[in-house]
Amino acid sequence: VYRPKVAYFLETLQLERKSDVSTIVSKYPPTLWLSTRNIQSKLDFLSCELNLSMADLRFMILSYPQVLGLSLEDNLRPKIDYLLADPTTTTTTTTALVEEENIEEVDLVLEEKQQQISDSQEEGNEIITLTTTEEEAAAAMTTTTERVGGGAGLTRDELKEFVLYQPALLAYSLEKRIRPRIGKMTENGIRFSYSPPHLMSMTDVKFNEWLTKQTSTWSIE
Repeated sequence: VYRPKVAYFLETLQLERKSDVSTIVSKYPPTLWLSTRNIQSKLDFLSCELNLSMADLRFMILSYPQVLGLSLEDNLRPKIDYLLADPTTTTTTTTALVEEENIEEVDLVLEEKQQQISDSQEEGNEIITLTTTEEEAAAAMTTTTERVGGGAGLTRDELKEFVLYQPALLAYSLEKRIRPRIGKMTENGIRFSYSPPHLMSMTDVKFNEWLTKQTSTWSIE
């Protein structure tokens, strides 16, 4: 039942020995039940985005086949997009609230307006006109705009070097590790491209020690 998958890896990665397939499977057994279509989509993506040669791709998969288990759209693509993105850019997003769940918020806005009218009338001030336009209701139905910082600013060649040095870079959490660490570096004027290639594998304590040392001496070690 596994012969087609063995043949697939031998041909697709141009492996010379069946033992190489054993290496892939022993490191990441789920490769046996991932569809060839699923695997191929990731191989094609990595080859294209990182400008990998067949030798590079073969090395990556033999070193860290776990990358084949990462979601293309929810994991690999967002990370690579972030690592390649210009660090000086920001993305602005405004998320609309669901009307059924937030109708009380609209009511609160209108209630505050009504209270302003009552207070003005009691104090003899100019009467404030209550308006319930669609624009006002829509404004009350949106969240505060969120601004997300830029990326790591790597070139494709730089990213290729990082990934080939440590393929596991693509497995670290974008939101919990990669983005926060690169964000701290950017705040301190340190480009990720000048950092140690094993930076993401450091513990939080080691990373903070390294960052403190760089910002106090302004030398990358």
